[in-house]
Amino acid sequence: MASVQASAQQGNARQLSITMNNDSLRVDTLSLIPGTVTITNFTIAANGDSILTELDSNSFRIEHFSGLIIFDTAIQRNLIIQYQVFPFLFTQTYFNKDPAAFDSANINFKPYAVTIGNNDPYLNISGLDYNGSFARGISFGNNQDVVVNSDFNLQMSGKLQNDVSINASITDNNIPIQPEGNTQQLQEFDKVFIQLSKDKQQLIMGDFEIYRPSGYFMNYYKNLQGAGYSGGFDLNSGTLKTGINLAVAKGNYARQDIAIIEGNQGPYKLKGNNGETFIIILAGTERVFIDGKLLVRGSENDYIIDYNAGEISFTPNVLLTKDKRIQIEFEYSDKNYFRTLVFSGNEFISSDEKLKLYLNIYSQQDSKNQPLDQTIDSYERSILEAAGDSLNQAFATGIDSIGFDASRIMYKMVDSLGYDSVFVYSTNADSAFFVLSFTDVGAFNGNYVLSSSTANGRVYEWVAPIADIPQGNAEPVLLLIAPRRSQMVTVGGNYKANNNNIFGSELAFTNVDVNTFADIGNNDNKGFAYKGTHTYTQDLSNKLKLTTNVDYEFTHANFSPVERYRPVEFNRDWNILNTIKTDEHYTNAGFNLASEKTWNIGVKTGAFIRVGAYTGFNQTFTGSYKTTKWELTGNGSILNAKNDSTSSVFVRPKIAVTRIFPALKSWQTGIAYEGEHNRFSAENDSLLFASFYYDQLQYHVGNSDSARNKLMADVIMRKDKLPLNGSFSDVTQGNTYSISGALNKWINNRYSWQLTYRTLDIIDTSLTLLNPEKSLLGRLQNGFTIKKGFITGDLFYELGTGQEPKREYTFIEVEPGLGIYTW
Repeated sequence: MASVQASAQQGNARQLSITMNNDSLRVDTLSLIPGTVTITNFTIAANGDSILTELDSNSFRIEHFSGLIIFDTAIQRNLIIQYQVFPFLFTQTYFNKDPAAFDSANINFKPYAVTIGNNDPYLNISGLDYNGSFARGISFGNNQDVVVNSDFNLQMSGKLQNDVSINASITDNNIPIQPEGNTQQLQEFDKVFIQLSKDKQQLIMGDFEIYRPSGYFMNYYKNLQGAGYSGGFDLNSGTLKTGINLAVAKGNYARQDIAIIEGNQGPYKLKGNNGETFIIILAGTERVFIDGKLLVRGSENDYIIDYNAGEISFTPNVLLTKDKRIQIEFEYSDKNYFRTLVFSGNEFISSDEKLKLYLNIYSQQDSKNQPLDQTIDSYERSILEAAGDSLNQAFATGIDSIGFDASRIMYKMVDSLGYDSVFVYSTNADSAFFVLSFTDVGAFNGNYVLSSSTANGRVYEWVAPIADIPQGNAEPVLLLIAPRRSQMVTVGGNYKANNNNIFGSELAFTNVDVNTFADIGNNDNKGFAYKGTHTYTQDLSNKLKLTTNVDYEFTHANFSPVERYRPVEFNRDWNILNTIKTDEHYTNAGFNLASEKTWNIGVKTGAFIRVGAYTGFNQTFTGSYKTTKWELTGNGSILNAKNDSTSSVFVRPKIAVTRIFPALKSWQTGIAYEGEHNRFSAENDSLLFASFYYDQLQYHVGNSDSARNKLMADVIMRKDKLPLNGSFSDVTQGNTYSISGALNKWINNRYSWQLTYRTLDIIDTSLTLLNPEKSLLGRLQNGFTIKKGFITGDLFYELGTGQEPKREYTFIEVEPGLGIYTW
């Protein structure tokens, strides 16, 4: 007789705890593996300690095949038996067909009958959803040759065996090269990837994106082609998340400030880091800011973008004026070198969620021995080696001598006014033997200018220097692009000491070489940065909460992050005009006091020091008050800064008062004021021309956005001032009138409209080159749904006045069927 107390099982290894009072025991229903059985006697001492003693092997006998243990004498003791088993009981009889059934008297027995069972396939895809298309087409006409077009599109999602999830998109289309950027959601046309995931593990191969990891200094958005892994692991002390990406980087990061023309909604041309005017923007990588506010892509929202042409236009929802500040960050296709990217991100979170640690490693490098769209010979390589970090001086000749080609812009070499080697556009087959590639080198730095011509392409004309000073802006040279390497490591974490205190810290290292061909100038490649934070929160009462923040940041002069990590208008907020490399100290301290629903007030003091170049102190105030009938918001800042030999005072007040009428279905009216008074002074306290001053007043009336039918009208009046004779003088007056509305009472049909009229008056023509302008923008939109969402669409009509950039076209011959113009 044996009573089982507890048993545990893991794979083929098992353990049994029993109380014996008999001479035999069947341990298991399976056969025991010889040499794996151990028996331990378990007793309790008088002091309560557990005593484990291995039983003498002479006191028992094991029948392994039957799973039986036989003891020499009947015993009464507590035993722990550990053993391993075979997957079978060898004493049991196994057979496919029972021999006893082969009885001649049993006429119903059919030993060779085939029974079809539920046999699962080797790869079960019953839980997999897939759809797509495969097409081949032929195009022909009386003005083109026969062209074969192909189209392949396949999407898969679902589960494979062993709970492995799959998500895949495999497409291959001839056109378009990129999706149209006129909607908020993008349809990727040539994106190929396969993603496998199980539990907390994920593997993706093909085209994918990576985003900003944990931390402060490292920031990026990258389109990649390669492989990426991410996984999570549960540890005794917490959770570990890790990931690694090995891929080819599709593009290069660029940031551009757009100079806005009054009344011009676009398109505006985007350029590359090296001044390239013909670039392809990688779809979905752009971030567009107006006055520091992030915009939304889409013809029904703020802007549309032509990724293939590198042009951006703005909808009537955003009225562009001389006062708007637009910054655009994007990635563009840069095929100068084969570029690879490696990233590893690791994050640990403790089980009590008080501690968070992270480590990020980023490396992007160009292969200097694998140029793509450019050819680097030994001579051009020597130019780059000698240029060092001064890449704006790495020019190679843009002159190529070939035979005459009537389809290209050709030049002949002449002598003019004592200057030899002057190139002049020519169609003469006897002398036009040169093809020139021009680069814009800046005003009064070149000897050629763009001229008017009926030729199929751009023609440049030589202009004679005056007093040995060039009068043009272009030269027949090519700017050589150097291979680049960018590496960054960040390590940091946050610690929640208690419910009130949170501490954070981060250390970052960078190693950036802008020209891996050259050893010159490599002493400034490496830099580092540090940031520390402390946040304290305290509930002063059930409805009152206090929050305080203190942070400090140091960046070394040679610290070079992957992308911008500070606010988009950071330099403007601090009046930073000189951006030379130097050590920087940046610190803030402030508090925020807020009631549960009614009011909020905050104060922050900051200091920003660029060693030897700039010192600034900024005080910021924010506050709000809200009831069922009134809303009052306000904020303001005062900056006192000293930059080299100049000083500045930057005052930015802003306040808004709104009256709500609940009895009138959320109708409201309000008035708002904002201004910027920025005064730059020299050492003698004279007012510098960089100063500016404006006051803006806005009045609005309408109902809230939550209403089914919306109507809103507002008027904005702004007056700008510029320095004149040591004081500010009125220069322009701008007035904007707009009305907008929507009808949303019908579920399947929604209507909206908007009309904006603006006037710009010039008060003092001596202070500005602008002309008086009047512009009108309007939009009428209908969003509809048919057959319960089977068909959805938007129909809109837009009108506008103002300017539009002039475009120049150059036509080149392409393969039959790929062009859309006769010439």
